[in-house]
Amino acid sequence: ADMALVQRVARVLHAFATVRGYKTVVRFFPHEAKDLEPVVALLVRSHDAALHAATLAEAEELGTAWETRATLILWLSILVLIPFDLVTVDSQVATGGDDGAAVAARGGAGSEAPPVVMRILDLCQRRYLA
Repeated sequence: ADMALVQRVARVLHAFATVRGYKTVVRFFPHEAKDLEPVVALLVRSHDAALHAATLAEAEELGTAWETRATLILWLSILVLIPFDLVTVDSQVATGGDDGAAVAARGGAGSEAPPVVMRILDLCQRRYLA
């Protein structure tokens, strides 16, 4: 996704949320389990762009404005309320026979968290809890 376009849309959505309230605006966000991974990817990309920006103007141009992050976090807040199995929405987990994801889904030994969960935890630990 073009981060400049994402930033422009996020600014408009943030303005709507400011005027009408976030509870009104969040109802119109897509809220399916398949939307979780792209939202997390955009949030990570927004934070990574901020790290690599040389100047403040460049950071704004790359779509790292706080409105972008606030809107993506607002969208994420509605997505995490949906009950679904993370293994089913994570594109990095291999599908097929009795692989590690199937063992992890059953809670078997040696189970690791799906990569999307690790990305969310890493983002929270590096950016929001640091």
